[in-house]
Amino acid sequence: MKLAAIVLLLLAFGARQACAAEYHESIPYLDDPSHASITFTKAPAPSVYASAAVSSTAQGQMVYTFDVNGAQPDSYVPVNFAGTYKMVFQGDVPGLGQGRWSMLGASFYSGYFDVDGGFHFEGVKFSAGCNRINTGGCDVESLGSMPPSTYSKIELSNTKIGAASILGEFGGTLYIPINSKGDAVGVVNLFAFAGSFGLQSTSFIDPRLQIDEAWLAAHPGVTITLPDGVGNATSPVPEPSSYLLLLAGLCLIGGVFTRRSTLRRI
Repeated sequence: MKLAAIVLLLLAFGARQACAAEYHESIPYLDDPSHASITFTKAPAPSVYASAAVSSTAQGQMVYTFDVNGAQPDSYVPVNFAGTYKMVFQGDVPGLGQGRWSMLGASFYSGYFDVDGGFHFEGVKFSAGCNRINTGGCDVESLGSMPPSTYSKIELSNTKIGAASILGEFGGTLYIPINSKGDAVGVVNLFAFAGSFGLQSTSFIDPRLQIDEAWLAAHPGVTITLPDGVGNATSPVPEPSSYLLLLAGLCLIGGVFTRRSTLRRI
């Protein structure tokens, strides 16, 4: 997401009342529901799962905000995030070759404009992709901060990259800037894309959030608030043996699903 778009999004969220965390789902692409699907899961952890087979494509995007409560004005609150991601290709269809590709990514950011017009922003992101259209393989395409971040960081661990799959974990810290009124909002943006001319292509990603424990011990009373129903625990990554069952039984068709609801405190 370009910085200008991020600024507009943060302005939109900043215009709302404090403590009004929001949740949005969208399906930009789903060209053949009989062979492709997008699955959104809100609990135990938010996740996006994309699956495509036999000349189809699917992309799902999840965006939700979280409020930081009880923090000292004009400060930073370190919020740790962690999650898993996975992309897998399965099989080729005779005559169609190795036409399969997957992409996924996540970004975490926060910011506000002060009374003098200064923009205080922190953000990190990563994306990964697999491409078997020609001889391409799987790789992490991008990893790092979203300028002009100063403190936030992101890293990958336990990553296993093969010719037809990529599996790993991501984690880091987003330093939430708190304004002079003590208000703050963070944004989580996830996407998963799958496209295939072969048997199957899948992508899966999920995150979870937690205020840094050491920092919280020295600053008790600070909490984060997520939209109602959005979990904050580890969710299982779908196993390859379950992909066809998921494809047969899970097919969400829609445009944009928007929900604003009661809050739950973490």
